[in-house]
Amino acid sequence: MYDVPLKILYTNYKGETSIRNIVPQEIYFGKTDWHPKEQWLLQATDVDKGAVRTFAIEDIDFIYGDNDAEKLGKIKRIFDAE
Repeated sequence: MYDVPLKILYTNYKGETSIRNIVPQEIYFGKTDWHPKEQWLLQATDVDKGAVRTFAIEDIDFIYGDNDAEKLGKIKRIFDAE
């Protein structure tokens, strides 16, 4: 398993969008308490929260590796301006 974090732009079930640092573990089709309809899900370690979380793939807007810092900076500036 890889332990190199990815950065994703993710909108949670409350409609809150943020950049999340994750280490993917598994992609599967299913549902959870937070994602009650069957869909593609990504189970990953949320590096900042220090916990395993499940992300709905349809709610991931962007995925970036460490070499995409410039793109992430642009996204962050957009959110900071709101």
